[in-house]
Amino acid sequence: MASKTLPAAKERRRMLAEGPGNLGRTGQEFLAAGRWAEAQECLEAAGDRQGLADLASQALEAGDFFAWRQAKKALGEEPDEVDLTRLAERAHQAGKLAHAASAQALLKPKNEHRPS
Repeated sequence: MASKTLPAAKERRRMLAEGPGNLGRTGQEFLAAGRWAEAQECLEAAGDRQGLADLASQALEAGDFFAWRQAKKALGEEPDEVDLTRLAERAHQAGKLAHAASAQALLKPKNEHRPS
């Protein structure tokens, strides 16, 4: 199934300035195309929680800590240990070592301190 051409940056900025309108659908189209940054921008502006949850899920499975974390923030959700563990594993498998390290850093106990 062929989709219509995704809006260029100028058109997307115009859509964002106009308000939610078609932003949810446009965000879903960007998500389907794997263009997560544009998808998040549109989905967040549209208040599309399901779309943001789908984005977080895709990013988790791809081991992309940064896209996953942004989607979770947009949802107002804190990262949980199960997701962080899975994300660190997926990132490591994909060779995304910075992503794996970032996820692993959040897994460390909050009360763990380094000696002075």
